Amino acid sequence: MLTEALRHYYPEMIVASAMTGQEELLSGLLEDRFQLILVEKPPRAQGVLARKYVTERICLSVRRDHPLAHRSSVSLEDLAGLTILGYENIGRWALLHDRLHDTRLIIEKDPHVRKELIIHSALPAFLSNMNEAFGELSLERVPVPIDDEEANADFYLCAKESGEAFVDRLSPYAGPMLP
Repeated sequence: MLTEALRHYYPEMIVASAMTGQEELLSGLLEDRFQLILVEKPPRAQGVLARKYVTERICLSVRRDHPLAHRSSVSLEDLAGLTILGYENIGRWALLHDRLHDTRLIIEKDPHVRKELIIHSALPAFLSNMNEAFGELSLERVPVPIDDEEANADFYLCAKESGEAFVDRLSPYAGPMLP
């Protein structure tokens, strides 16, 4: 999502991304290894600006004939006994894994294979609105939001003060910049 926006607004730039912990991202920003970072908690560092960029919402993708398909939402407890296509136990997903009792997870690391499994199998799958496959669900599936706090998170786009124009241009929220 962010990478695509950067490529759109700055086609002359070479865009590279890295996924790592918030501390390493912040030190990379402060040491000029990164110009922008996307983090779950806005850093409280001198000279760093932050603006809300996106709220991640995790849902359960199920076939239209699945018993949960007509629910307006589900809780993690509702998923007990199910076998679900999941994500690796990292980041936000680790919080979900810790709460999933009696739920069997099938983890497919290759995003292309995972997408094919979601489209062509009857298994429920976890999806995030930040996932590329989210908008490519087959017509046979519906997303069912997960209510639990661990399934939703705000992410903040951060830059040094000199990068304020990047943040202003890329952030879909018009909210105030956080010092």
